[in-house]
Amino acid sequence: MNEFVNHQIAKNTIFLDIENMQEETVFNLIFSEYPHVLLNPGIDDYYRYSGDETIVVEKLITESPAAVGDYNQCPLEKLLVDLFGRNIAGSVISRSEYPAIYEDSFRKYNINFQKMLRYARRRGVEQKIKRFIDEETEIDLETLYDR
Repeated sequence: MNEFVNHQIAKNTIFLDIENMQEETVFNLIFSEYPHVLLNPGIDDYYRYSGDETIVVEKLITESPAAVGDYNQCPLEKLLVDLFGRNIAGSVISRSEYPAIYEDSFRKYNINFQKMLRYARRRGVEQKIKRFIDEETEIDLETLYDR
C-alpha cells in the first residue's frame, strides 16, 4: 500500500507528501474532484493558483519522520522542520510566529529532537534550526540533546 503523509499547515491548505513517483497519480485522482490541487508548486504558483480549499501534492522526502499509527497524521518533528525547509509552508505562516510555535511544541509535547535533527539534516536546515532555537527561543538546547 502506498503511504502518504497528510498535514494541514495553514487555513484551508492541505499538504500531501506522496511517495516518490506516485505524485502525479495522486494529483490526477484528486484533481477531478477538487478545483484547487497543485502539484509541486513554487511560492509564486501557490499564491497565484491557490483557492479557498487548496491541496498541495508533493514528493515525500526520504527519511522524513514517519507517522505512528494513523497514516493521516504527521509527526510534529516533521512539521517543525518543514517550517524552515518548505518555501510554501514557511511563507504561509508568519516568521514572527515561529518562536511561539517551537516553544509551545517543546513545552506541551514529547519531541524526539534527534529524529527532528536527522530530518533537518536531510532537508539542509539543521544548522539554521539549531541557531533559531538558540537565538530566538527560550528553549534550552542542552536539555534537548538529553531527550
